[in-house]
Amino acid sequence: QVPSYKMPQIKNSAGLYALPGMDLIDLFIGSEGILGAITEVEVYVTQKPPNLLSIMAFLPSEDAAIGFVEDIRADASPIKPDAIEYLDSNAVSMLRTLKNEGTIQIPSFPNNTQAIIYLEIAYSDEEEEQMYNALDDFFQQHGVSMETAWGGMESTDWQRMKDVRHAVPEKINSIITKRRREHPELHKLGTDMAVPDEYLRTMMEFYKRKLEEKNLEYVIFGHIGDNHLHVNILPRDVKDLNTALDLYLEFSKKAVELGGTVSAEHGIGKLKIPFLRVMYGQEGIEQIKAVKRALDPKGILNAGVMIPEENI
Repeated sequence: QVPSYKMPQIKNSAGLYALPGMDLIDLFIGSEGILGAITEVEVYVTQKPPNLLSIMAFLPSEDAAIGFVEDIRADASPIKPDAIEYLDSNAVSMLRTLKNEGTIQIPSFPNNTQAIIYLEIAYSDEEEEQMYNALDDFFQQHGVSMETAWGGMESTDWQRMKDVRHAVPEKINSIITKRRREHPELHKLGTDMAVPDEYLRTMMEFYKRKLEEKNLEYVIFGHIGDNHLHVNILPRDVKDLNTALDLYLEFSKKAVELGGTVSAEHGIGKLKIPFLRVMYGQEGIEQIKAVKRALDPKGILNAGVMIPEENI
């Protein structure tokens, strides 16, 4: 008997997949190893698109960046990106520091930049002119020029932009490593929540307001095309860490209240069980346990993951 809880209709990796009449394979995908071990996988590949454009847009405000995303993914938009990524103002400041230090070699970007949007767009030769015209319109509507953007269609161009994206989490990790020398118990907290399209702006405003109320250091980046942003909290001491842990729970409750998920990508593991309980309640946890008991009655597969070890 699969769980009867209702999953959010968005990108989601929290708990067991459960829909009436679903294929059995769906139960195992994303089950985090608690139901069985996969010994063989058959993979089908799709055809590579004829052309792929990667482009980084430098927005004058975070609000403009969110508006840019809302417009470009609207039903009426002539552009259908395969990926939309986001870097907030704190990430932009971090990139400026890294560039000035010579840690990363990247071209200059506008001094007024407060947010960055990265796009990947697949297109055919026939669609190229329409795509560039539409992009130019979007840029102008949100206070930026195509001339200031980074763009490319070669693997070296894609890699340069991905290096910029990856430089931010690498810098965050180095900051936490340094702080742990004085406070060994410190660690980074990174959220994995997502909400429906209509609540992207609401959730972003909630994140920032709460973080600033608590005077926590943070950087927000991630998969804004899915309203799936990683809020990275960088505690300076144990007091900050405890405050951040409480705030993480508050964030999870808000995401669920808005019809979202506590984990859009990385699953529950052992540490996020309280957030799964926020999402599906104790009844949902018991339903997951029932599936576990049916397929793994001795409780030997990935014990402690997704559900508490006791009383499986």
